[in-house]
This record gives sequence, structure tokens and C-alpha cells, in this order.
Amino acid sequence: MTIDISDNNPRIIYTVAQGVTQTSFAVPFEFFADSDLNVYVDSVLKTITTHYTVSGGDGSTGTVSMSVTGATGGSIVAITRDVTIERVTDFTPGVEINRAALNTQLDTLTAIAADIKDQALRAIRVQDFDPSTTGFEIPLAATRANKVFAFDSAGAVSITNEIGVYKGNWAASTAYVERDLVKDTSTNNIFICLVAHTSSGSQPLTTNTDSAKWALIVDAATATSSASAAASSASAAASSASAASSSASAASSSASAAASSASAASSDASAAASSASSAAASYDSFDDRYLGAKSSDPTLDNDGNALLTGALYWNSSANEMRVYSGSAWVISYLPASGYVTLTGSETLTNKDLSSGTNTFPSSLATLTGSETLTNKTLTDPAITGAILEDIYTISDGAAFEIDPGNGSIQLITLGASRTPKATNFAAGESVTLLVDDGTAYTLTWTDATFGGSGVVWKTDGGNAPELNTTGYTVIVLFKVASQVYGARVGDA
Repeated sequence: MTIDISDNNPRIIYTVAQGVTQTSFAVPFEFFADSDLNVYVDSVLKTITTHYTVSGGDGSTGTVSMSVTGATGGSIVAITRDVTIERVTDFTPGVEINRAALNTQLDTLTAIAADIKDQALRAIRVQDFDPSTTGFEIPLAATRANKVFAFDSAGAVSITNEIGVYKGNWAASTAYVERDLVKDTSTNNIFICLVAHTSSGSQPLTTNTDSAKWALIVDAATATSSASAAASSASAAASSASAASSSASAASSSASAAASSASAASSDASAAASSASSAAASYDSFDDRYLGAKSSDPTLDNDGNALLTGALYWNSSANEMRVYSGSAWVISYLPASGYVTLTGSETLTNKDLSSGTNTFPSSLATLTGSETLTNKTLTDPAITGAILEDIYTISDGAAFEIDPGNGSIQLITLGASRTPKATNFAAGESVTLLVDDGTAYTLTWTDATFGGSGVVWKTDGGNAPELNTTGYTVIVLFKVASQVYGARVGDA
């Protein structure tokens, strides 16, 4: 037997209609032993002999015999091949090869390869045309415990908290992704992003043009209104109690009107008690939802009862508002001092994000993940770990531009001899340039934008380096005052 790979799909699916009984299921792909087959009925793996019998095989197709009556909505019968990975024939050196045994062995290996291919095609994998080179290793168990899988901006596997990633105050012209959390500063409400988009319009988010892309998770505005209403009720109760006291005083001053005044006082007292009861009930409801200031996460409300989902309290240790999600306390609001707004060019010198003038809550003292700093000056920074930089590809042209603003590592693939320029080089900036030239092209470095009459070369005897015709020629360009200097890296 010779297996045709293009037709060798080791899987067949049958649908048995509701109430219909089927007793025979053809196996259209070749198999060698009865144990090579896996038979499932409605996702349940069946046992040979106990539930079904097999005929055929030994390098050919066959039949599975069993009685299946379609359940409600119909039943699915799946038959797959899973050949055991092993050598069944040994070909001894110097001994004539048994062609039939060799053919069977090759058929078995081909079938095993087809089985593995079938499993691989049904697994989660990156598509062939996906240009991503990012790894997909998952973090260690201790790191991913109680987290959910996500993908970062580069498409790599990452983990994050289930509720989402807090992005601070909402802002226009900002790229948000699903599960981002933002604060609407016009209402103090907290929203979660439902659809990835670049924000536009203005606050409040409930009337924003992208309102359908956000969902409310913390209604701080309603909580504030409830607190105000409770305070008003308490004030009214106090006023009623004062009026009752005045009535009692008037009753004691007028003996002749004591009975009627006492009756009026009793009525006022009853009204005051009713108002006080209503205020107490309103306050108790509010007290169950806003627990006040506490130094750590509470496990019960102020009455000793179970916490309500959506309950709030102020963490006086971390200086932050927290909301109860139903299972855990999460940050819902930070004070103005909990943010640092960086605008324009900022210099951070000897700043500790966890203490000092700009005090961050303890939960935000450590910044993890991908952070972007634009136009920021860092004085004597201490960097731990590797620095990853994108390699910028310059568009080829007769006078292509080498601009340090595009990164310190740049690559150019020449399509002809060129005369580069450096209009945007500033003193103190440098670029490592990788030149790919496989056709003996040349670069002329006389453009005045490099300073003077062009680049001043510090290697190759003061001459411009000759380009390699295979691989890259690596050149470092750096500017001192108004002159750009160049040096070849490595041997010519």
C-alpha cells in the first residue's frame, strides 16, 4: 500500500440525526491496527470491544461497527487515527531488505506524520503570513497565577489582571485597547474599554461619540449624589428635632395650654422620630456603600455584614479610593497628587516614584510593562536589564537622509550609488549605520550638511570606507560642534 498524502486526512466526522440509529461508520483513511483508531460519540471516547468493533486496517481503510442513536439535536461521531510512534522493523546491515516490510514501515511513518500534522492544524498557532517574530513562551506558574492571558502591543503573550489595565484620566487622541480602564474627570466615573480605538471628542464619556465603546464600572457620580441626599436628610432630621425641643419648652411655660402644647409636641416628636428613622435608614444604606477611611482593605461593612459589590472606601495608607469588585478591592480613584503630568521637556533628577514631593500610591510605585517616554530628559538614570531598540530602515534615494531622530541604529539597502546627507544631526548625537550593498555601489560623503566639506573620517587613513559587497558595512557617525565624524566598525 502507498499512502497518498494529499488524501490522507486521518479524521472523519459523522452526524447522526436525532432519533435515527446508525450502526456502521466507514473509515476512509488507512490504518494498521485496531488500536490506531480513536472513536468519540458526542465528545466521549469509546472503548474498543466494549462499545465498538473494527474491521479492515492492516494498511487499508475499514469500518467501525457500533449502534448510535442520535440524541436531542443530533449526535456527533468522530473517528481519528493516532498511530503509536515506534519502529516495528529492523533492517540489519548486509541482509537483503524485505521490501514489503520496508514499505509498511514507510507507510507507518507517513501516517504518523499525517496524524501529527492534523493535530498541529487544530492547535493555536501563528499564521504563515504573520510577520511577527515575537516569542510565545508563557510566564512561570508563580507569575501567571490568578491572571489572564493577553497580548501586548507587539503581539507577544503577556499576563494581566482580569479587571483590566488602568490608564489614568481619559484623554482625546489616545489609542485605547480592550479592557483599558480610564477615569472620566468630569464625573469621576470609571469606565472600561470594550473596543480598541483612538479616542476623540470630549467628556463626559456617556455622551461622547465613542460612548458605545466604553462601559461604566464605577458610578462615582451617583454615589456622590446619594451622599449629598443622605446629608440633606440628616440635616432635616436635626431641624425637626430642634423644632420639637422648642415646642416642649413652650408647653412648660404655659400651664393653661400644657395639654394642647404637649399634644402638639408629641406630634412633632413623632414626625421628628419618623424623619430621624428615614434619615438613619438612608445613612445606613449609604454607610454600606461608602465605608469611609480605613488603613487596610476591610472584609466586612461598617455594620459587620458582608461587603456589597461596588462598595467604596478611602485607603489612608495608600492615599487612594478603592472599590469592591465582588471578590477583591481594586483602585477606583486616585487623588490629584497621585499623578505626574509630563508636558514638553521634563528633567527627572534623583526622583523616587514611591516617595518625595510627587508621591505615588504604593500600588503604582512600581511601573511594569511597556512604558513610553517622549521628549523627556533623564539625568544619570540607572537602567537595569537590556535596552531594546527598533532598527530603523531608511528609504533608499539619491540623497537619502540620515536622521538621528529615527533611532541610533539605522539600515539602508542601496539601489545605486548615493550621496547621503545629515540635515537634522545635532551636536552630541550619533547613528550606527548598516549599509547593505551587494552590487559594488558607492557612497559619496561630501554633502555640506555633515559640516565643512563633508564627513571627517577617523579610520581607513582618513578616507571614506569601501563598502562590502556581501553582508553589511557598519559605519558610526557622530557630531562634535558643527562637524560630523565617521568611523568604520570592523575590518574592511
